[in-house]
Amino acid sequence: MTPFEVSSTSDPRFARCFELLNKTNQFNTTGRRWTEAEIGEFFVAEGRLLAFDIRDKYTSYGLTALMLVARDAIEQFVMSCRVFGMEIERACVAIACDAIATSCGGAPKAKIKATDRNVLSMNVYENANFVNIGGGLWELTRERKPTVPEHIAVEIIQ
Repeated sequence: MTPFEVSSTSDPRFARCFELLNKTNQFNTTGRRWTEAEIGEFFVAEGRLLAFDIRDKYTSYGLTALMLVARDAIEQFVMSCRVFGMEIERACVAIACDAIATSCGGAPKAKIKATDRNVLSMNVYENANFVNIGGGLWELTRERKPTVPEHIAVEIIQ
């Protein structure tokens, strides 16, 4: 797994991120669809797009997961069905929580909204030790920090 950040709509990787964000239904924590202008405004407001290239010993799945992070909150998390069952979501949440802690220092939060299609994503934050604080908002306490599963190697590109 290789995480990276996309910080503008002019980034060459943005087009694939935008496609994944707006096409994913089953693992999509809010179901929200974005326009390119809205994402541009999100970046201007210091929002972050954390993306993840996934590969295993057999194949490269490419960019198959991303998170929109605003300050201390994961606003939306989407992941392709191609990597279901690999515990990629656990690794993504752990990496996002570390990024939030580094940039904000506060307790990470996450938003979730049930739709008629996103049942597969409904337990992602509960499984990562977040606590439901109501209104579709979850919060992580410092003593329950999620970790990357042992079978997943994270490669950081400088």
